[in-house]
Formats: sequence, structure tokens, C-alpha cells
Amino acid sequence: MTTSTVSPLSSVKTRILCRPPLTSCMVKAQEMIAAPGNWSAINPEQAAFLRHWELRHELSKLTPEELESMASMNADEVTAWLAERGFTLKCPPIPGGGFATASVLKMLMKWDTEGEKTTLEVFNGTTVPAVYFDNKDQHTGKRITHRGRTYDMCVLFTKDKDTQFYIAMPEHPLDDNDETLVSLVSQLQNEYRYHPQEDYQRIYVPMLDVDITEDHVWMAGLRYGTDWFVDKCLQQSILKLNEKGATAKSAAVMVMKRGVSMPKPVLKIDKPFLAWVSRSGMTFSPFVAYCGLDSWKEPTDLD
Repeated sequence: MTTSTVSPLSSVKTRILCRPPLTSCMVKAQEMIAAPGNWSAINPEQAAFLRHWELRHELSKLTPEELESMASMNADEVTAWLAERGFTLKCPPIPGGGFATASVLKMLMKWDTEGEKTTLEVFNGTTVPAVYFDNKDQHTGKRITHRGRTYDMCVLFTKDKDTQFYIAMPEHPLDDNDETLVSLVSQLQNEYRYHPQEDYQRIYVPMLDVDITEDHVWMAGLRYGTDWFVDKCLQQSILKLNEKGATAKSAAVMVMKRGVSMPKPVLKIDKPFLAWVSRSGMTFSPFVAYCGLDSWKEPTDLD
């Protein structure tokens, strides 16, 4: 009897990390509040994300046609504004005295040299629609090692000389958190520029059609000044790629609420953890456990 094994690559779920719309929503919120203040984090995810706020001046690198934003105290108005720009994202209810901001990023890219339609057999034996590029002057690839990981990388040049589309394929699945991944791609891009070895001429890339909506619960409680904080934050992101080019679009909506008390963060024990029993008068715990995923199951009883 043979036992079939599932490749860990099969368990990889698509994630899209698009920070400019979130930052743009915060800029618009600051304009609406029209009072001096700073954004302050209540959890590690927010603290890591605030580096994008510190770099908000870089939003000027995106054209007004690429990045738009608005604010309103009417949720239906925000939803209609998003729909006019091709998004199905809906604004959540706005608490009394609050408002919502929305921002849309649209980056439409045409390859400098178009690819050709083909198919590609991938790691699990299935065949997917793909594109191949055969122009060495415009589409090049390199195999690089970065911090102990090896990546097959390529860059697809676009008609906009300031915009390139990078692809990096690691040998093993990545389990990094979102902000770590954002840093990783910047590091890989810089390393690619100075890596001397060019290993590939023809490049095959799967076509893409992705539409993801996320509830950024980790943004709740992000505070501006003394009495404004984020109540809800949603984001819809779309990525498409074929032989002609690629489209990267994302819309975010952020609901701001006024309150006099800091909302309390939520603690989720979602990683391996230590558990122990304390008994008064004892220097050391009589029972200590380091609990991994293998132990996370409901007991039949407590006997």
C-alpha cells in the first residue's frame, strides 16, 4: 500500500500586499480630522506597518490617475465611488460622528516586448495557461541566493521605463509575515540589480487572474491624535497577467470612529506557546508544557 504525499507547495495560498491605498486612506483621514496629531499603534502589526506612513511622501511617485482617494460620512457614497472605479468592495457602516476614507491604486502595465501564449506543466502535474518571453534584451533571469534561500528571478520590462515587473520563485514555501515579505522583495530587487550571473534567456510565466478581498482586523484601533481611531479597514486587490501586460489594482476603505477610550487589542494564541501551573509557596512550577500544533485538539474529557 502506498501513501500519497501532498507537496507543501500545494498549500500555498495567494496573498497580495498593497500598502499605498492604506497609507493614502490615512492621509485623507488626517485631512478630514484637520487637527494636529500622530498615528499610534496598539499591536506589533500596526507598529511594523507605520513605516509606510513615514514614507508617505513617496506616494508622489504615483500619478493622480494611478492613485485616487476620497472621504465621506456616507457609506453608500463611498461604495458608489469604489464601484465607479471597477471594485466590488463595500464600505462598512459608519458610526455616528465618524467618517470613511477610500483609496484606489491602478497600475496598468504593457510589456515592452510582448510574450507569446503557451501552456506550462507545473509542479503538481497540471497544465496552466502561460506566457513565454524570448527577448534576451528585454526579459532576463538570474538565479540568486539571498540569506540562505535560493530564488529563480526574472524582470519583465514595461513600456514605462520607470516601472518593471519582477518575479522571484523560491525553492521552498515562504512563511514570512506580511511586512517581512515587503522587505524581502525590496532586498531581492536590489540584489538582482548587482548579481553578475544571467542564467536564463527564455522565461515561462503562468498567466494570472486574482481577486482577493481582505478584512484587515489588525488595523482596528490604530489611533490618530487623542480621540480618533480606525474602526474597520477592508481591501480588495486584483492582479492579472497575460502576454500583453499586467494589471495591478487595489482599493481600500477605512472607517474612522471617534472615542474617548483606547480600544483594547485582542490576544490570539495562534503560535506554539508555553503553559504552566503556578502554586503558591513553590519556587518552580510543578508542571510546564511547550504546546505545539500537534497538541491543539479538543479533549474528550478532563479526567
